[in-house]
Amino acid sequence: MSDTMDTGGEQSVPMDNGEVSRFGLTPDQLQALATQQLDSPKWPYTPPPREIFRDGSWEQYDGPGNVNERGQFIRFDENGDPSYYDLDNDPIQMYYGLPPDELSQIVDVLDRKGYSVNTIPQVQSALANIMLQANVEGRDFNYMLRQLDRRAPDKQPVAPRYRVTSAADIRSVAHEMAKRTLGRRFTEDEVNKFVQSYQSSQVAAQQAGAGVTEQATSLQTAAEQYAMQAAPTEAQGYRFLGKMDTFMGLLGGRF
Repeated sequence: MSDTMDTGGEQSVPMDNGEVSRFGLTPDQLQALATQQLDSPKWPYTPPPREIFRDGSWEQYDGPGNVNERGQFIRFDENGDPSYYDLDNDPIQMYYGLPPDELSQIVDVLDRKGYSVNTIPQVQSALANIMLQANVEGRDFNYMLRQLDRRAPDKQPVAPRYRVTSAADIRSVAHEMAKRTLGRRFTEDEVNKFVQSYQSSQVAAQQAGAGVTEQATSLQTAAEQYAMQAAPTEAQGYRFLGKMDTFMGLLGGRF
């Protein structure tokens, strides 16, 4: 990852000697923590002790400023004192200043961990959140991003949701079409099988990939076809009776 914003590096340094990290708090908790620490106009954060490399040796440090993994301060104010990320400007500078491939790698991590990164403002907001965590911890952006990647679980894929006709509506139409086709209502077993079959066809139509796809067959047509397949002999007999009724009606009108 580039040192464009924070001069971070891959060299490891001693851990914080058992210091319990506050990393892992939710964005709302981190924002609340940062807000609570705004009493001091110069140092809004009070990060835990970390190791810095000064005068040729490592030493514990619990003062202000972002420290990278080489034990170096990465931000300084106008007086030359250690400082923090500017959450208003630094995310914007990082977004437009990083090479596209490096920014893409960062966005991939953020997306995998559940951040919304579909628009430029969303990406910049996610970058600001990592910088906020870095300010709270007194670390650099690269360190916090690696901690996020190592410790936070990947987001779970959202199960697709499909719209299907209610079972009650299907049953009502199915029984009506059965009476028209068979002269009787469906049995409970027949109608249950039809409900399952019709809802499955609706789901399949919605799962179809790219290209031209047909909608599921209309409920009335599907119920009529199902009735004829479920009881073909009855369907033929009822159709014959219907024709006979029509024929006799015509004959009766002539006499």
